[in-house]
Amino acid sequence: MQRKRKIPSKPNFKRATKRAYEFLLELDVKEFPIDPFKIIKRFEDNWHLLSWTELKINTGVEDPFNLKRNGAEAATKIQRGTNDYIIVYDDSFSMDRIRWTIAHEIGHIVLGHLVYYEETALNRGGLTQEQYGVLEVEAHWFAGILLSPHVVLNLYGIKDSQDIAFICNISQESAEKCEGYLNNFRPQFVDLERKLVRNFYDFFFKHRVLQSIANGIYKFNGSYLYDEFYKICRICRNCNAYITDENQKFCHVCGNTVPEWDYPFKNLPVNGVWIGWPENLEGKYYPYIEVDNNKRVLYCPVCKNQDFDEDATYCKICGTPLYNTCLSENTKVSGACRYCPNCGETTKFQELNIFDNLKEVQIPDLLTFENGKYEDYIEYEYWNYIIATVYYFKRDLELYTALDGSKAIRDEGSFIVFAANAMSADIILNHQNLLMECIKEYGQTIITNVGCYYYDL
Repeated sequence: MQRKRKIPSKPNFKRATKRAYEFLLELDVKEFPIDPFKIIKRFEDNWHLLSWTELKINTGVEDPFNLKRNGAEAATKIQRGTNDYIIVYDDSFSMDRIRWTIAHEIGHIVLGHLVYYEETALNRGGLTQEQYGVLEVEAHWFAGILLSPHVVLNLYGIKDSQDIAFICNISQESAEKCEGYLNNFRPQFVDLERKLVRNFYDFFFKHRVLQSIANGIYKFNGSYLYDEFYKICRICRNCNAYITDENQKFCHVCGNTVPEWDYPFKNLPVNGVWIGWPENLEGKYYPYIEVDNNKRVLYCPVCKNQDFDEDATYCKICGTPLYNTCLSENTKVSGACRYCPNCGETTKFQELNIFDNLKEVQIPDLLTFENGKYEDYIEYEYWNYIIATVYYFKRDLELYTALDGSKAIRDEGSFIVFAANAMSADIILNHQNLLMECIKEYGQTIITNVGCYYYDL
């Protein structure tokens, strides 16, 4: 039997942070908002969640778990001699508050508060105020890390409390506290933190983060008190592109006019009928051409040349323009713009069909490819992140360009990369040591060798 310990004199924030990170990795969580109800569902054989009202109706007990008498928002008890937990929460609070409360109770379980310490295991009702406070603070801290993991928000630049509230689906008060912690963030558990950053990359890369923001905004539908929120993230009603520039007048993907902002009932009533936008509209990710701070492409999107003179405006290899411009106003626009966000006119990249070059290699049928040599391989799910680390961490633009549009498969430590063309494949093989280093260091994945095939897109 494991020896039980004394409750410490002060909260162990470091341990609570580590266990929250480990728990997120164990659950393979990869997107926001993190749903504590779904987490409970994962443990439904042993974790039993009930609302106060539900338990009152089913048992006839006037105040289940004495929540009302104690002024508690929830309580968790372990069935003696088992690994079964019963969590009861007060369902009279708002859903945001309930989500946090359940995350807090999950913290008590994961941190072992009900079984790890002598005082809670043998005499749960006999805690001193100081002991109770220590466990409550630890569980509260755990809940904050679980719902808004600091390392993920910090690395992906989510440091404004309003963005944190929308993305993580937590209260403004909790988000403001999180913002304060992020201002003083320091890495603590490098391997765990790298895995979490890796796991969440596609959520940010594929712009699903914008859907979380849009969904968070729509919680305030119908309230003119919060109409400013609708400038943060809009969704085009024609092509479903995400629009994050509050001054944008036209959709950069389809050129259609977009509403100034989307709070419901923005349109005046027509014949006595109010016209409002539908809630929870799903946005769509559109690939884009990467540009630098001066809006010049990182590399030629057509021939992949990266060797530009300082003042170059056209690729010296194929003549492709290095800046995307509005054909009407001749102003520089981002590499995502098919149409000018200011006037709706076609852009240079759209006119030249340059966006057609944004293609990804398709992994072949592994049962038949090379006579089934790779039939046991699976697609490497963190490949987009590995590509990003090559440039943003290792600053190797040549390899980064060669990996554009590529895919990878793996079987244990053996990796195969499918490149877009023969030149890219040669570059990848010539840089395989750096690629393996990124997979091992940032992907936190075992790798022994890399091979490469190519397809001309």
